[in-house]
Amino acid sequence: MPRVNLTVKKLDSLKPEAERLDYWDDSLAGFGVRVTPKGEKTFCVMYRLGGKQRRMTLGEYPVLKVADARDRAKDALELVRRGVDPVEEQRRREEAEVASRVEGFTFEALAKQFLEEHVKKLRSEYEVKRSLEEYLVPEFGKEKARELKRAAIRDFLDKMARTRPVMANRCLAYVRKMYNWGLSKDLVEHNPCAGIPRPGKEQERDRVLSEDEIKAIWNALDKEKPIMAATFRLRLLTAQRGAEIHTMRWKDIDGEWWTIPAEFAKNGLSHRVPLSPQAMRVLEQVRKITEEQDKKADRKRSEWVFPNPIRRDDHIYECQKLAQRVRKESKVEYRAHDFRRTAASMMAGMGIPRLVVSKILNHVEPGVTKVYDRYSYDKEKQEALNAWGARLGRIVSGLELVKAENEEA
Repeated sequence: MPRVNLTVKKLDSLKPEAERLDYWDDSLAGFGVRVTPKGEKTFCVMYRLGGKQRRMTLGEYPVLKVADARDRAKDALELVRRGVDPVEEQRRREEAEVASRVEGFTFEALAKQFLEEHVKKLRSEYEVKRSLEEYLVPEFGKEKARELKRAAIRDFLDKMARTRPVMANRCLAYVRKMYNWGLSKDLVEHNPCAGIPRPGKEQERDRVLSEDEIKAIWNALDKEKPIMAATFRLRLLTAQRGAEIHTMRWKDIDGEWWTIPAEFAKNGLSHRVPLSPQAMRVLEQVRKITEEQDKKADRKRSEWVFPNPIRRDDHIYECQKLAQRVRKESKVEYRAHDFRRTAASMMAGMGIPRLVVSKILNHVEPGVTKVYDRYSYDKEKQEALNAWGARLGRIVSGLELVKAENEEA
């Protein structure tokens, strides 16, 4: 074990060897630095207490300066002289700091830190943020995070589940994840969601809109702002998910094809969607309106087809108020996801093979078929969506309904 004068110059000159090597300071007994084969240099202090030799890590060089490391070593050796183990003392102080930090830590503070440090990296950021800020923080925000009781969460979610079972289940999942994250950061000491079952009973919907309902909804959209109405119309025309429509970018549209990048697709798989003439007309109307708005406001065009009206560097996230207005105007009870199911069901009813419909929906196929079937089905998807677009056009213009009435007669 070489003894050296631990100075900045000396430390910088120490080169890594095949094995880790300790260098001990020749002026302060027990103070040294360990150099690993990777060149990492870590200060330490060696001492003996109660007949046992122990080693305490002080910090890494050059983050920790030589003078500061020497002072820490002196402080540790002074504790040893008084019969106190510096390692145990350090552990006690760290635990006290954690306890002090979380003592007054509220549910609202935990939620804020969870959103800023973890959720903003996720594709589900909007859903998690909305659930926490709209439902959970107003209820538990002032509570101390570490003292929140399981019974309080369970009672709140059970009450919510009576009218909003799906949202109650989502809230449980998000607050459970938040507390697990808090545990990993030593912000809380337990997860009050442990053992709470899903409060809401979810039923898989099989709602398919009738032709009369489609026409009523389409006509109701005429009274809405064209850009917002376009989001619903494209959901019907393309059979894609709402979140995927919202994240549509102009650069992802190439002629009659729209590519949904993997980062925006729900299943994480890139997806090519053919755009029917009807869908192209909707997009062309959106393009014309947004270009006129941007020119009038003297601003650069947003990369998003449906930009957020407040933060134009972002896209829109939800259309709940639009959906509510359209329900009232059309007198049709529906959920926006019914558009996707309706388009798929009607395409299947038109004789389009279920495999092609599945490809349009970007569903992941089970079994070994997906491994060997590399065919893109672009031609079949395009023919299917063109046929569906034409039929939808006839439905909303009333021609399809007239045809059905004549057949019944």
